[in-house]
Amino acid sequence: MISSAIVARYASALVDVVTGPKGMDAGQATQQLREFAAVLAGSAELRNALVSPAVSPARKRAVVGKLADQLRRERWTSGRKPRWPASCHA
Repeated sequence: MISSAIVARYASALVDVVTGPKGMDAGQATQQLREFAAVLAGSAELRNALVSPAVSPARKRAVVGKLADQLRRERWTSGRKPRWPASCHA
């Protein structure tokens, strides 16, 4: 289980990024987080890959980056429910 101190630190960093000079609308950030959470909740394989010590941090970043790109494309082009793209298999 993740400690509350770690959660608080990441939450604070996220708020700093969203509200910073190059930040985004809080509603937009919330929507993006919800979309990612939905994808994460719907894919045991993705959850396992992101917590596995066998998957390198660089590979995890690449997978999350591809997922973010896919979510952006789907949001702008189709309005479909986000899903984990097959190209992101770790």
